Amino acid sequence: MPGRIADILFDMDIMMIMKSYKFFLYAAAILPAAVSCDRSVLPGGDSGSDEVEVTGKIDIRTAVGPIVKAPQLGEDGSGNFIDGDVFSLTVSGDGFEVIRDYTVGGTELFWSDLGLPENPGTVRFAGCYPAQEAASGDGCRLEVLANGETDLLLAKAVDVEYPAATVDLKFGHAFHKLAVKYVSDGTFSDSDLSQVTTVVNAMSSCTVDLSKGEIEAGSASVQSRYAEKSGDSVAYMLVPQQKDKVTVDVSFQGMKKTFTLPDTTGDGQALSLLEGGKMLTVQLEISSDGIRMDGVQIVGWESQGTVNGGISF
Repeated sequence: MPGRIADILFDMDIMMIMKSYKFFLYAAAILPAAVSCDRSVLPGGDSGSDEVEVTGKIDIRTAVGPIVKAPQLGEDGSGNFIDGDVFSLTVSGDGFEVIRDYTVGGTELFWSDLGLPENPGTVRFAGCYPAQEAASGDGCRLEVLANGETDLLLAKAVDVEYPAATVDLKFGHAFHKLAVKYVSDGTFSDSDLSQVTTVVNAMSSCTVDLSKGEIEAGSASVQSRYAEKSGDSVAYMLVPQQKDKVTVDVSFQGMKKTFTLPDTTGDGQALSLLEGGKMLTVQLEISSDGIRMDGVQIVGWESQGTVNGGISF
């Protein structure tokens, strides 16, 4: 009999423990919901209702458009930044402008950090990579490095209504890429073509309006001689400029020749301006008779055309 009583008491203890455990699980399950009820909401959410949480935090979402040079790009040149990349973020509106560095994966940005006027209404966000130093309202004067490798990504300004929780910035290439490719009619080998040297002469400076996220039209200046490059395929990053400001010096086996860009591409498109975000490809065929301009085309970034013609030493 004493053993039977002990078994009954043991079973009762087990039942009490199980009830307590079930209560604990139930309380844990409802606790997050109880905590989240304290947050205020505004119209515009996407969680199945017309509400969105107001935390004061701004989620800056970046994307890199096709044909740009930046970390983590796909085959088409599109992609995104990686943690640690730093770009200049410009926030502006009626009577105010704030320029600050934004570190991808590191910066937590809140509206209160920007020091904006009360209820600023429509606020404009724009980006510039790499980060630049500039005084508010003065724009930013950039000079391309002499080797023509300098890259510049700009995110054109987007308008959001205060206090938006998300800002989407799409970065695109701001400079023009001039590519020169050499081919042979069979007279010269690939090894021979690797000895061709190219030098581009062009404008190397421009003004960037950070509040708009774009290069100011017609701001190209400072005529420069870019670094000499060797090989059968070379490329230069140039500020957007009139094509008449650009000349290309070619040297091969002791011969030298300077040529200018033609007025039309191979398919008949007018060519007057080397536009940002586009690539002009000049193909030159080298033969025993000299060099013939076999094709000029705009491809990849945004095709601007092809140019055909001839050049002889």
